[in-house]
Amino acid sequence: MNQTVYRHLRALMMMFMLALLPLGTHARQFVVDQPLSDSVRCEEVVRNDTAWTTKGGNAHIYLRNGEIIDSCGSIYKSSIVFRHGSKYYYLSRHSLLWSRTNADYLSDPMTFKQHLIHSSVGRFYSTLWACWTVIGLFAVVVIMLICCRFWPLAMAQALQVVMPFSLFAVAVIEALGYWVMGSDAFWWCSSERYGFFGVVLRLIPFVFVVVFQVVSIGMYDWVLFLNDGANSSRSIHVKPAAVSMVLFLPIMIGLIIVAELVFSHTPLWAEWVIALFSIGILLYGIGKTLMLNIRETNVWKGTLLTVFVIVYIIGCIVVTVSLVMVVLKVIFQLLCALFLLSILLGGSAGNNKIYKDRYGNLYRRIS
Repeated sequence: MNQTVYRHLRALMMMFMLALLPLGTHARQFVVDQPLSDSVRCEEVVRNDTAWTTKGGNAHIYLRNGEIIDSCGSIYKSSIVFRHGSKYYYLSRHSLLWSRTNADYLSDPMTFKQHLIHSSVGRFYSTLWACWTVIGLFAVVVIMLICCRFWPLAMAQALQVVMPFSLFAVAVIEALGYWVMGSDAFWWCSSERYGFFGVVLRLIPFVFVVVFQVVSIGMYDWVLFLNDGANSSRSIHVKPAAVSMVLFLPIMIGLIIVAELVFSHTPLWAEWVIALFSIGILLYGIGKTLMLNIRETNVWKGTLLTVFVIVYIIGCIVVTVSLVMVVLKVIFQLLCALFLLSILLGGSAGNNKIYKDRYGNLYRRIS
């Protein structure tokens, strides 16, 4: 009797262990896939009482694209923690792909945008094709504008179709690139990748492209109403929508800060008031632009023109802010270099020695 019970218990235990076996042997696996380089740096992390923290110092490794890592099931700053040898490291999900070796019952934690980075869209933005496409579209517009001097009527009619299409396509490429890649959309202007002088050389065409994009709406305004004659008062209205879209985020952030200072913890009704007020300003500017463009043309053309203006403004905001950030970074690096140079030159000039008296005061002797 006892032997029979023992055999049944042992059989149940074996079945239980076999049921748990897939859970232990099939950890979530990811493939390293960094779109902008052939390898990726992984920082070491250690586990404290409650969470993972970086070890600091120079504790890191490099993994090449195509390597497979096994997640240990933990998250650090929205990144995957994995074991390599006897140590633990973390890697951003943007540098990982869901491996096909995973079991069917395991769920893919990667978001749609993270999958998009590793798709053909991400590959497009991780090469210079995006830059050359934007430059090519602008080059077509510039060539046609030059040809307007020789064939004004024919070129003007063609530009009424080609110019808005080109500007719209450029704005979509820029806005989509920033949404998919984030700040990495302008990787070709990174000082970490190309150094100080490499970035300065790339800034020159970048500045020309941004300036041309900003002023291009005035050129399109001239082309669109060219047939009205020199005394035409009609024009494309951009300012109301541009002002509301530029001020949307600053106003919302400012109101949130004020609410935090007043209430110490913003109540739900205040959050709704801030959101509705900010959205109201945005909709007012867009609505006013829509009504003015409809008045200048008609309902159908005015609506299409307003949609074009909105996308154009978004593209201008993205490239202008990105250009400003790159320029500020270059200026900061230049100031740091000049500061270090002044220290080196100041320390080696003359016989500058520092002396200390018996009271602890420091003196520099200049001879």
